[in-house]
Amino acid sequence: IDVCPGDATVECFSDMLAQISADSLTLATGGVTTPCGMRYDVVRDALPAFDNCPNTYTITWTVTDSCGRQDVCSNETPIDNAGPTIDVCPRDAAVECYSDMLAQISADSLTLATSGVTTACGMRYDVVRDALPAFDNCPNTYTITWTVTDSCGRQDVRSEERRVGKEC
Repeated sequence: IDVCPGDATVECFSDMLAQISADSLTLATGGVTTPCGMRYDVVRDALPAFDNCPNTYTITWTVTDSCGRQDVCSNETPIDNAGPTIDVCPRDAAVECYSDMLAQISADSLTLATSGVTTACGMRYDVVRDALPAFDNCPNTYTITWTVTDSCGRQDVRSEERRVGKEC
């Protein structure tokens, strides 16, 4: 093997697959020198299971010439990406009645579940909020905390305040 494929940091599993395909093509079409122009085969380790979570994968390449002689090299491909980000955090708000606060919290939950979060590589995520406060139309301030957890277990947490103003 003239030049072993180099280590490369990628963001997503699909980027790693593209890098491995390019490295395979390079080795198969000119990255290997054999005596007398012998034919050779390039084989790499089996691909790891699909996973977009940060991790480092070692890929081993084996070149075997037509006499059965081998040369082996390895490279490392780390997947490195950011955890989830709440892009559209619910805002502090003052409402007149407890029922208005519940309606806003429901709308905020829907926004976060459908479009208010960014994850690396399109990862799945779950949105959880604190339990609702007990019913009370008296003037009061409630802190609502939202937690987004991606499929790697990484979290983004944001809080906002809701003020209930007067009895209905």
